[in-house]
This record gives sequence, C-alpha cells and structure tokens, in this order.
Amino acid sequence: MTNLDTKTQNNTSGNIALDNLHQPVLLGPILDIFQQEVLSTVKSASVFDGTFGGGSYSQALLNLSSLISPSDSKNNLEIKLWATDLDPAAKILALNFTSTNFKFVASNFADQIQEFKDDFLDLAVLDLGFSSNQLELGQLGFSYLQTDQLFDLRFNPEEGIPAYKYICGQTVDKLGRTIFQYSGETMARRIAESLITTCKSGKFTNQDIAEAILQVIPAKLKHKKYSIYSRIWQALRIAVNDEFGALETFLACCPGKIKVGGLIAIVCFHSLEDKMVTKKFRDLAKPEEIDEYGNKQISWKLLTAHPITASPEELDKNNRARSATLRIIKRLL
Repeated sequence: MTNLDTKTQNNTSGNIALDNLHQPVLLGPILDIFQQEVLSTVKSASVFDGTFGGGSYSQALLNLSSLISPSDSKNNLEIKLWATDLDPAAKILALNFTSTNFKFVASNFADQIQEFKDDFLDLAVLDLGFSSNQLELGQLGFSYLQTDQLFDLRFNPEEGIPAYKYICGQTVDKLGRTIFQYSGETMARRIAESLITTCKSGKFTNQDIAEAILQVIPAKLKHKKYSIYSRIWQALRIAVNDEFGALETFLACCPGKIKVGGLIAIVCFHSLEDKMVTKKFRDLAKPEEIDEYGNKQISWKLLTAHPITASPEELDKNNRARSATLRIIKRLL
C-alpha cells in the first residue's frame, strides 16, 4: 500500500440514494488496452482513477478481476483501486462501492497523484470531461438552463471563490484574454466587459450572466446564443477551477508513479488539454541518449499514434463523446 491509505476511507456502506446520470466515454478502449498491455502479465494491479465522477470507470476496472479469472481460482487477478474527485456528489456515489480494494478521497487528482510512492501504479486514468451529474444534479450554476442558480462553477464549493466573485476581481483585458484563450470566442472582450459590469452591480445568477452575454451579441448572431453561452460557461469553469494547472501538475508528476509496464490513459474534451497531453506523451516517448557513444533507449511507448475517438455506436448512445480524444502511453523501462 501507499501513504495514501492514511488519508482515504474504505467505503463499506451501500445503497446510497443518488441518481447517476453520467455516461462514461471511451471506457471500452481503455479496458481493452489495459487488459492486453498490463493484465496479461500481472496477478495484481494498482489503479488510480483520478476523475471518479459517477464511478463507471472505477466499477468497470474493479470488475475486470472477476471477468478475467474465475472466482474459485487460486490465482485470481487482484485489482486495487484508488479514486478521487472534487464533486460532492461523487463522494456520495462512492459510498456504494463495497469492495475492500476500493478507496476514495475527496480531492483533486493533481494533489492525490503526489501521494503515491514512485513506481507504484499499473494504470493512471483521467476522464477530463464534464460530469453529467454536475450538470443536471448540481446547484452550482454549471448549466445556463438553470437560470435561478448562482453563477458559481466550482467543482468543490468549499474551495476557491465562485465565478461571479472571480469576474469581479478581473480587469476587462485580463478576463477577455482568459475567455478567448479557453473558448476561442471572438467577442471575448466585449463579453468580459459586460460580465464585469453585471457582477459588480450585484447580479450573480445564471440568468443575469446569460443576459449580460446576450446584450453584446449582434442581432445576426443571436440565433447562436446557446453555443456562445456554452463556450463562456466552459471558459470560466476552466479558469475558476484552474483545470489546466491541475493537468499540468498531474502530467509532471504521474510518470514517476507508474511501474515498468504500466499505463497512463487520458481522455480530453478540450483542444488545449489535448495539446498538453500530446506534448507530454511525445516528450516521454523520445529516444534518450544514454552514453557518450550515442546509444539511445526508449523508456516510454505511445500506444496511440493517433488519438482514439468514439465509435459510431458510442456516439449514438452518448452525443457528448463527439469531442473526446483518448491517448495512452506505456512505460517500457
């Protein structure tokens, strides 16, 4: 075990009443590659699910032990899984997991990856998508359709500051740059100015924010207002939760925690996230010079020369998978 154990709880309570609306994305390819590349050669595997969400990844990964080896076998495969998430709903859903091989901690994946010993994990997996549970069940303003909610956007309402306070603390230039960087919205500066004026006047609901955006959208573009709302909500959610900073920290730390033969698998939904992951994985997979004679070795192997995307069958079931990209890398040495 790791020193993570002292900070986690072993959940043995069951049947917690909370609807789980989240549908996992690209779970099938992750399970297939994990079985082929890792579970075919080990009897025990340690897994970190850094974005627990509705628990679909964790449940499916834990189930692999019973699927791969018969229950009466003397050589059963054992999978031990640690999961984290900032969403309070995820903490409640985790209470349904009764396996003694499962441990959950309410935290950021960037913080928790640092708690593992080096060379400990056989798989670290992140699904960086936005949970449907947060969108439909939360009370923190994640959906612009929930007009009466405060514009908060924090994954953990006990940490940081809500989005409306974040907006009040920004200059027009800075907020405009942030919105443009994370959304590509060409009206970012005008929207930023309107948002700051609105929030500083004491208007903090989703409806207030939507109206502030609508005020600066030209008449010819008003039919696209919902796609614009989506981009602004996404950009400010990323900023308020420092999502890219967390990913950067994770990418810097995680490789040292992976065993030889182990994998890092990351599902991205934002082009900037995917660029960060792609660059890190390509850097890891570059041949390293090991002596003065120019001899080189490769310590990591990209298993996804091109990203894996959702199949037509998965898209039929879950339209939110349309922008998902999966990249996986394996440690060789």
